[in-house]
Amino acid sequence: MSEHTIIFMPENVRAAAKAGETLIDVAARANLHINASCGGEGVCGRCRVELLEGALAAEPGLYLSAEEYAGGLRLACRARVAGDAVVNIPLESRADASVYAAAKAEEATAVETLAPLATEISLSLTPPSPEDNLADYDRLRIALEAEDGLENAEMELAALLEMPEALRAGSFSARFTIFTPPALNGEEKTAAPKIISVQPGASEAPLYALALDIGTTTVWARLVNLETGAAEHSRGDLNGQIAFGEDVISRIVYASKDGGLARLKEKVVANINGLIDQLDEEVEGSRRRIALVAAAGNTTMSHLFTGLDPKSIRLAPYVPAAASWPVLQAGELGLNLRASVPVLIYPSVSSYVGGDIVAGVLASGLYKRPELTLFIDVGTNGEIVVGNRDWMTCAACSAGPAFEGGGVKFGMRAAPGAIDQFYFDRAAGTHRLSVIGGQKPAGICGSGLIN
Repeated sequence: MSEHTIIFMPENVRAAAKAGETLIDVAARANLHINASCGGEGVCGRCRVELLEGALAAEPGLYLSAEEYAGGLRLACRARVAGDAVVNIPLESRADASVYAAAKAEEATAVETLAPLATEISLSLTPPSPEDNLADYDRLRIALEAEDGLENAEMELAALLEMPEALRAGSFSARFTIFTPPALNGEEKTAAPKIISVQPGASEAPLYALALDIGTTTVWARLVNLETGAAEHSRGDLNGQIAFGEDVISRIVYASKDGGLARLKEKVVANINGLIDQLDEEVEGSRRRIALVAAAGNTTMSHLFTGLDPKSIRLAPYVPAAASWPVLQAGELGLNLRASVPVLIYPSVSSYVGGDIVAGVLASGLYKRPELTLFIDVGTNGEIVVGNRDWMTCAACSAGPAFEGGGVKFGMRAAPGAIDQFYFDRAAGTHRLSVIGGQKPAGICGSGLIN
């Protein structure tokens, strides 16, 4: 196949492309997003682009009139490379992540009770001498036997590799990060504590956990102070997987294509690493102080984050490959943290009641209240949970694609130009709109429609 050059405007990004390749695939490889609710299956008509120069192999089809086609409009999922070309991605076909660039204004308060799974202790060991030539690890084991609950502590390889240099740099005084695995699946017995990091000198405060909300449309990361329980700085971004479909079914279908699952995992991991970089810049040194990661996402997102094939989620009898997860490590998932940092993924209830809802139920305290409560999560996927401490039931549906243009003519994602609130100002006696970015309305996002 001959190779051509596609220039995407207004970014002026150049991408190499093979003849016959779809434009939407070329854009995705160049890390440019073109809206396509259907994941490039040609059934939503949202991936419109403008052909400025050159040629693309395409037909008008159902979603473009003859006049629009003559004016240069093409569907990126149906237009195939036929030579060099210059293409403009119009505003309505692009994803604007600026609304997620800043941290959320509201800051959560500290939790009521704090029993962190990751803690840090300082130990001073007797330095070796000609008369005391005990190995470093054996020397540490003796010191741990005197610490309550740490006599059976196990050391991760990454921490073992750090230990010799750390001990000598601190004159055999060092701080040890300890992870205590939680009891899983209702078990009372917990696994042995694990030493995941060894650093020289006195303790640096604070130690952090990284809380991840892996949504279908957006990914958020927040630092949680493990000493106080306070939720601190956060950053968000559009989920890079939306280039391959804006709902979970489209992504499951894409994952079944050659190399599709690996690309989807790569995109969301890149999102998370980018957010870690931003947080590290804002809170200098926070990356090396992260001792734990807790991730919540719907069942499909959890599968794609780990690289586990999600195909059984959409096939009868609709059983996921995993509903609960073992304790994983940052290194094996590709996160740019210490390799031994434990990663906990919230368990799901079923294929369409995921860890994000479980996390919401836990955070709201619904499960321990006597009064009947309704918990609503309207995102790309919509779920409602009703119940109390005695019982709970849940229903789920696809919500975002219906709101964001798949079923509502002026629907759009929460981005600049989206009407996100509509209300009646009684004092002024008039109706008012709130538009993200304060500009001319371009459409209505889900919260605006609900209002």
